[in-house]
Amino acid sequence: MVIGHWHVCFLCSRLFKNMDKRIRYVIVIISVILFHESTAQIINDNCFSAFNINSLRDFCSEDFTNVNATDSGELRASCWDNGAEESDVWYSMTPRNSGLLLRFFGSGRNSQFSIDNVSIAIYEGRCNSLSEFDCIKRNDGADDIFEKVYTQLVIGRIYYIRVSSSITDAGTFQLCLSDFVPIPEPQQDCGKGVVLCDKSSFVVEKLEGFGLIQDEANGSCLDGIGPNSLPGQMPDITEIASVWYRWTAATSGDLTFTLFPNNEDSEEDLDFAIYRLPLGINDCAGKELLRCMASGAPNPGDIICLGPTGLREGETDEVEYVNCEMGSNNFLAPLEMIAGESYVLIVNNFSNSGFGFNIEFGGSGEFLGPVADFEFTTVDDFECDKTITFENLSSSTTDQIVKYDWRFGEGASPQNSSGEGPHDVIYSSFGPKIAVLTIETDRGCQITKVLDLEVAACCDDLAQLTLTPEVINLTCYESGDGTIIANVLNGSPEYLFSLDGGQLNPQSIYNGLSAGSYTLSALDIKGCSVTGEVIVQQPEEIQLTLTGPQDTLELGAGSRFFSEFSPGDRQVTYLWSPAQGLSCTDCPNPEVIPPGTSLYTLTITDQDGCTQIADILILTTDFKPLFAPNIMSLSPENMGNGFFRIHSNIAADIIEEISVYDRWGSEIYSEKNISFQDVSYSGWDGRVNMSNMKVNPGVYIWLAKVRFIDGEVRTFTGDLTVVD
Repeated sequence: MVIGHWHVCFLCSRLFKNMDKRIRYVIVIISVILFHESTAQIINDNCFSAFNINSLRDFCSEDFTNVNATDSGELRASCWDNGAEESDVWYSMTPRNSGLLLRFFGSGRNSQFSIDNVSIAIYEGRCNSLSEFDCIKRNDGADDIFEKVYTQLVIGRIYYIRVSSSITDAGTFQLCLSDFVPIPEPQQDCGKGVVLCDKSSFVVEKLEGFGLIQDEANGSCLDGIGPNSLPGQMPDITEIASVWYRWTAATSGDLTFTLFPNNEDSEEDLDFAIYRLPLGINDCAGKELLRCMASGAPNPGDIICLGPTGLREGETDEVEYVNCEMGSNNFLAPLEMIAGESYVLIVNNFSNSGFGFNIEFGGSGEFLGPVADFEFTTVDDFECDKTITFENLSSSTTDQIVKYDWRFGEGASPQNSSGEGPHDVIYSSFGPKIAVLTIETDRGCQITKVLDLEVAACCDDLAQLTLTPEVINLTCYESGDGTIIANVLNGSPEYLFSLDGGQLNPQSIYNGLSAGSYTLSALDIKGCSVTGEVIVQQPEEIQLTLTGPQDTLELGAGSRFFSEFSPGDRQVTYLWSPAQGLSCTDCPNPEVIPPGTSLYTLTITDQDGCTQIADILILTTDFKPLFAPNIMSLSPENMGNGFFRIHSNIAADIIEEISVYDRWGSEIYSEKNISFQDVSYSGWDGRVNMSNMKVNPGVYIWLAKVRFIDGEVRTFTGDLTVVD
């Protein structure tokens, strides 16, 4: 009886094939659910599917992870250990400033994240032609909590961040990114302090050391002086890891700011003080203390006096001393600046952890400085491959501009320039661009202006951008392993591709495709595009039919299976299962003596590894009779009736045990494991326990356990009359 056929396009295990069809189906469903729950693949598992971080304005992720990540196929980064590439995940970013603070939080002290032995690589370029920009590795035993500052990023360029770990140390992590306008290197003495000319945020990577003079904040709260200070309680040294910043107020108004420790550790202790410089911005002599913050946390409950600190609206106190006294909260009242007055800020890392900070300014008062500005024009169309002129419009009413630093962004030629200008630039590609001008004055002011521009396509109408895709058709019917490799001619590299209207990206190979028609699009850097139809084909489905006995067979009876398949030009191998009852397992038409009602499966495999499976159910009766004589003679003259042996039909296999008992229940005969096909066994001849003594005439009881070919064991019993 044929019960249907179905196909698969992969090789199943023999054990799986031997299971009942319904059980197989349930196992497949359960396996899919369990696999999805426990090993769901991460989306950003390779460069082409990198998670894009749209804004770098104080970005901090939720829980990122590389659990269940697989090898992206990219070569191992230069500083990584063997195997680290096998669990990598990818992120992308496009900075609008040349400075970037990267902070990473993995396993470590007081950390909620679990990734250990982390490896990070940063790349620039496209996914199919990456260039390593930086490489970071944390070894065993070190906290996976760190920060790095970059100041030479190309504005408008795509960068990729690749995060991985040793295979056994995959886990969760937090990635924090913040781009900024780089300012001069921090200085650790007041007289050399960096001059700030506007209220742009900036980042200090680390705080280590104190310059040439270690005690310039002497007499302030940083000196340990306070109403509740005890003699000798705090050291006299006011600077442990310090940095100084100076500015002149352009307008009168209030000033606020917040200092954020880079490691976001709630136990980090940053202190600061603000002075007025009555003799001008270049003279620290006679500086007058205006605000002072030295609050810390000597006791476990004083966490409010740690972490972010600064000047904040709503605060009224102008000083907080050591020890987190009553009313302290790590913030002071805003500073009321006066136009034309100069000020200086010292920031000291009392924790001496080496971590730096980032600062954000607020308030109505402004800093005195030049104005950075520029515009861009073009004689021809505003397109790629056309000259665009950048003209300086910057001005300064206080001091002379002595330096111009131009950065024209990705695809520009030249990419950087100096001097007032004007500067002629040609973009080799179309699309959004970012141009930046940073000016510097003779007193050290640095101001930056960022402008966005959109460069139009410059595709030559005569250019014949042509699609020449390669197609790898499906190996088997509905196998889902088709591939399209996107290639183009007569265009301008680098190319972006899209399949069926998806997002344009550099990915040129599309795997795992089903048979059908696809729309492939290509775009070059000039804006030339082409779209075409690509057909992925598949071989004809293998059809497999099984036939066998249409009627129910008597248990133990034989029959034959017949198989047919198409198309007939396939070169196939056969595999029947289960093997029990079959004359062969690798032939098309085996003989079969089924051990009871049975489901047989035939799998055929062609020369390409494509398979087809069909099942056939053969039904048998449950008729299992037993025949036994009820009389036997002890007379040697009655040879035809002188033995007791039981008989059955072809369904019987073995007499597992047979015994004869007298009227008192004593066993007088026993035999085990007698095949019904054993012609040498004649039965019981009336002797007591195989001795020479024969039993007396009378009635005896027999009991037999019989195993049939379907494995069932039945017990039979009866009486036997023995006569002379």
